[in-house]
Amino acid sequence: MKKRTLIEYLQGVTESPVTEQVEAWIMQDTAHLEYFTRLRDTYVSSIMPNQLATDGQMEIARKIMSGSAAAGTAGRCHIKWHYISVSVAAAVLVALVMNLHYMHKLRRENMEEHVLPLERIALNHIPAAYTHTIYTNKGAKSEIVLPDGSKVKLNSDTKLIFPDKFIGPTREVYVTGEAFFDVKANVDTPMIVNTGKDMMIKVMGTKFNIRAYENESSAKATLYNGKIDVLKKVADGEPQFMASMKPNESYELRELKAPLKVLKADTLKSSAWTRGDLIFELTPLEGVLKELERWHGADFTIENKEIFKHSFSANFRQESLTQILEVLKFCTGIDYTIDGNNVRLK
Repeated sequence: MKKRTLIEYLQGVTESPVTEQVEAWIMQDTAHLEYFTRLRDTYVSSIMPNQLATDGQMEIARKIMSGSAAAGTAGRCHIKWHYISVSVAAAVLVALVMNLHYMHKLRRENMEEHVLPLERIALNHIPAAYTHTIYTNKGAKSEIVLPDGSKVKLNSDTKLIFPDKFIGPTREVYVTGEAFFDVKANVDTPMIVNTGKDMMIKVMGTKFNIRAYENESSAKATLYNGKIDVLKKVADGEPQFMASMKPNESYELRELKAPLKVLKADTLKSSAWTRGDLIFELTPLEGVLKELERWHGADFTIENKEIFKHSFSANFRQESLTQILEVLKFCTGIDYTIDGNNVRLK
């Protein structure tokens, strides 16, 4: 049995199958039991803070643990127990046990804080007749007030689903695309924002931006004030806690790379779309075209795939599609023809 697995068992973080395997391994052989006992004693000693015992008691504890750790087999521990007061030894033992209980309690409470209520009524459990679906077309934006008074701004090509009213211990909504949430505070009933990606957001009341377009390889949340928890959907299981976010932080869940947490996020850039601003900063041309499709409802035909080697930087506000294409042409040399919303790049 790996030492790391045994330590995780002591920390109380192993799941049911692993817990059963560890306990079976411990009872399999007396040598296993002795090894586990020494590891347990060392672990408990290492997590005990000084304020739980006097200096003298701590010294006794260290002697006990070092003696236990030195014993290779039964009968080789050479601690001279008659030098140790029974009352002091008992006090140390109580301190150790209480501290271990306290550590487990803290970990359990910390984990429970991020776990979704088991009795929650998920949005997909509510009949469609009692839900609303709002979709903003390409080139359009909208703002919605939810049943609890929370406000949601929807970017172009975004879908929001929410119930007639929120029931149960959570407020469940679904979004695919990009949306800015101003959630009305309710500490007893968190809002759960499900997305078309694997990302979920748990929030009591705050302002944040979520970007989760189905045709993009990542989902990103940016927090403006308050606090949110980022969760990851798990197939046939409870959502996995990923991170707690503080104001001016962003968290990106990426399909092909490890998740990315940015402690000092560019919140002005993330919310630029809510002010009508379109910002590109060394954005690959493929990403530029996706944004222009959403903002202006354009359909692009690419004659030369080499243009995807370009990146583009520019800021726009209320410029027409033609004006943006002219700037693109000036900066990159990419020519175009336009017929209505049909654009051919060459």
